[in-house]
Amino acid sequence: MAISNIRLNMESQPAKAELDIQKTVFNLNTTPAILSIDTEPTVVEFSSRPYGTLEIDQSPCRASMGFKDIATMAREAADKGKQAVLDYMANHAQIGDRMAKIKEDVVANVAAESTSQPVPSISWGPKEAPIIRYTANPVKFNPQPAQLDISSERGKVDIDYREGKVGLRMTQYPSIRFWTTGGNVDIITK
Repeated sequence: MAISNIRLNMESQPAKAELDIQKTVFNLNTTPAILSIDTEPTVVEFSSRPYGTLEIDQSPCRASMGFKDIATMAREAADKGKQAVLDYMANHAQIGDRMAKIKEDVVANVAAESTSQPVPSISWGPKEAPIIRYTANPVKFNPQPAQLDISSERGKVDIDYREGKVGLRMTQYPSIRFWTTGGNVDIITK
């Protein structure tokens, strides 16, 4: 058996991998909620038309001062007017008679008599108050309730989520190769 130098050669090839990484994507977009409130205030309308009635009865007051009601005053004024006409006619008849006698200064005396006025009498004392009545018309009351309008739009949340990925791809697999160089060895086994 002949042995010469034998050399054992070894060659290794490492594994090579390629990673393909896609990151996780998480986007969050929000649209805020909208709340709209519109209000109209309460309106209250009052009206009382036509206005109430005011009555003033002055007959007690006038009676305490010696005045009479309109019908009585009218009758008395008519009677006084009639009497004044009669007195006027009698007075002028007397003046005519006096002028016919011409014994005195008739014109001057008649003028003096016609210009004199009787002195009025003034009296102080309590007087009756007039009767005052007020009748109110009913008030018309027209309330209109307040208005409250509420409208809303929901908010939105948009989520964009994409999972990340890790891709592994072998570009070279590991391997080990052995070979010998040098002499020839014949090994025979029995």
